Amino acid sequence: MGCAAVIAAAMAAPPAAADSERDRIRAERAAADAAFEREQVECRSRFAVNACVDEARARRRDRLRELRAQEQVLDERERRQKAAARIGEIDRKRIESDSRDGVAPPLRALTPAAPGSASPQAGSSATAGQKAADRERRASEAARRARDAERLRAEAAADREKIEQRQARRAERAKGKVATVPASAASAAPR
Repeated sequence: MGCAAVIAAAMAAPPAAADSERDRIRAERAAADAAFEREQVECRSRFAVNACVDEARARRRDRLRELRAQEQVLDERERRQKAAARIGEIDRKRIESDSRDGVAPPLRALTPAAPGSASPQAGSSATAGQKAADRERRASEAARRARDAERLRAEAAADREKIEQRQARRAERAKGKVATVPASAASAAPR
């Protein structure tokens, strides 16, 4: 079975199949390690040992890379399932809280369906949960930006005040110097 076909099968597999898929990956990894050990023993009986061992390592590395990719697909699917379950739990708690407060619950299912199921509500539940999470994220981001903008405005106002004070002090000093210039020095200046 090709790597792409195994990855596609792993994405569509139910949770129980994921465990068997992980067991298969572990078994194939062990088989790849055992094959590498056998090849190393065979290589030692040849004249060009290093080249033979390097080729065996390359084959093992390629096989382990394929197995790692398959395992990453399984991990990603598990992360998505856990996230969907968490969103469903958050929605359920929100609905319970709203029902206690007298707010009507939404018309969608309370818990998301298993990934890969044919329920049209599964996608809308996850999508609604994602939308709610996105709205919360955008709201918190907007609040953070508003706080940052207010802080920058306050800093700018403080900077402007310091600059105005500095300019006023310079102007006062300049007035004092002009007033203290002796008349004889003013008349001696060339015209």
